[in-house]
Amino acid sequence: MNRLNSLLNSSVCVGKIARIPISLHITILFFLLPLLSNTSFSPAHTLEYSVLLVLTILLHELGHALTAKHYRMSGLSIMLHGFGGFATSGGYRSPKQALLIVLAGPAVTFAVGILASLAGSYGLRGADFAGEASMQFFLLKGSGM
Repeated sequence: MNRLNSLLNSSVCVGKIARIPISLHITILFFLLPLLSNTSFSPAHTLEYSVLLVLTILLHELGHALTAKHYRMSGLSIMLHGFGGFATSGGYRSPKQALLIVLAGPAVTFAVGILASLAGSYGLRGADFAGEASMQFFLLKGSGM
C-alpha cells in the first residue's frame, strides 16, 4: 500500500511560466491513455488532440495563477492531473481579489473556446475536407483550444 501511495503522490515539474512552476501529476496518464488509445483518429491526431486538451487546462489554470500573481500572492504553482488541474497561492486576499482570481480561469477558457471555435469554423469552411488542414481545424474546433 505504501508503494501505491508513493506512486499516486508522484509528480514532475515540467517548467515555469512567468516564474510559476508547472507540474504534471502521475494521474494525467490515466486521463490521457483512453484518448491515446482512441481509434477514431490516427495516432498523431489523437496525440495532437490530447496536447490541445492539456494546453487548454494549463491556460485555464494560468488565468487563476497570473491573476493571483497580479495581486502579489505567494507560493504560486500549477498542478495538472487526471481530473484537470489546480493553481495554488497563499496570502491575504480581499473578497474582490478572491472573486477575480476564481473567475479568471473560466474567463480564459471562455475566450480560448470562442477563438478556437471561430478559427475552426473559418478553417473548415476554406479547407479541403479530404486534406490534412481540415483535420487540423476539426481538432482545433473540437478541443475548445
